[in-house]
Amino acid sequence: MAVVSHIEFTPLKSLTLAALMTAFIIIVLLAAAFAPIAYMMPSKRDRALADLRMIARREGLEVDVTRLPKLDAEPHERVSASGIEREATIDCVSYGVRLPKSSDLRVRYRLLLAPDTEWPVAPGTSWELDLKFKPATADHPIANDRYWAILDELGSLLPVDRLGLAMTDDFALFYWQERLTMETADAAAIVVKIRQALNKLVNHHQKYFAPEPTP
Repeated sequence: MAVVSHIEFTPLKSLTLAALMTAFIIIVLLAAAFAPIAYMMPSKRDRALADLRMIARREGLEVDVTRLPKLDAEPHERVSASGIEREATIDCVSYGVRLPKSSDLRVRYRLLLAPDTEWPVAPGTSWELDLKFKPATADHPIANDRYWAILDELGSLLPVDRLGLAMTDDFALFYWQERLTMETADAAAIVVKIRQALNKLVNHHQKYFAPEPTP
């Protein structure tokens, strides 16, 4: 009499479920392993900004990440929950042209502009003089419209997300937020225009404050 061995068959459904669970665990482990790497990789915008700043430095501009007083701050940004006053600031980047070494001009100023404001012709309308940045002296150009006429020319060269202009002992500075449509923006052309605008400002500044020739 033949003896038939007892054979147990694992249901196909159990095999499929086990395979799915194994695959799921593997995917979770791989995601956990590669997530930090993906997080650390720069985004497309980060790479575009890095290229923009590299071009600016190559063209001789000083590039610095900084902050400016925020002109259009909300009340809660100016006062903390505990009632303590605080200065509201906005993150931005300054692009600067170094003044010639021969320049002995020490007339300093910083003009601020609220975001998304149309380019003005002169301070006193949309511009605000930052008095914490070396307050105006008697010979300060803020009171002379002839000095500020240059702003109208600069407006056509500078990007629309401009936040301010400054003249220090060593630099002419342009502040902006680098809000660009990175897919279409020509970084090199933008940098060239910023440099042209700052050079115009420097030349204008030097001519305006140049000492009058002695007879």
